Amino acid sequence: MEGTKVFEYLKLINDRTRHQFDLSLKEWNLTFSQAGVLRLLYENDGQMSQREIEKAMQVSHPTIVGLVSRLEKNGFVTTHTCDTDHRNKIIESTDKALEHRAYVQSSRKKFEALLLAHLSDQDVSELERMLSQIRDNIFALPLNEDSCKEAR
Repeated sequence: MEGTKVFEYLKLINDRTRHQFDLSLKEWNLTFSQAGVLRLLYENDGQMSQREIEKAMQVSHPTIVGLVSRLEKNGFVTTHTCDTDHRNKIIESTDKALEHRAYVQSSRKKFEALLLAHLSDQDVSELERMLSQIRDNIFALPLNEDSCKEAR
């Protein structure tokens, strides 16, 4: 399987998707990653702990701190300390976030439709199955510098 372009394709698709989605959200001062936080909040009754968001998005604590800080600065979320664990922050969507919910969701659906435009339903199902397997493979790897060496 040496010489495949899978890695390059995944990287290019990811980069271009983020860029295009960032452009579509620019007028609301949102990014792809910030929209991801809002999507999680929409799916969880408008409130989650910062730790839950970190886990769901599979990103580091400093990354979430930055995303939440910018969302709060722009009026999309509010934060407060958890009553039962003062080390944890609760993130809540604001009315402004809810006003933008339909737009964020429709932008995502429209863009996904463009990405999958020339694929049959069967192709999309197979793509989802394969991407799910790739996701499982990557998350099965240990998080250390030896994981790429082990693949050799």
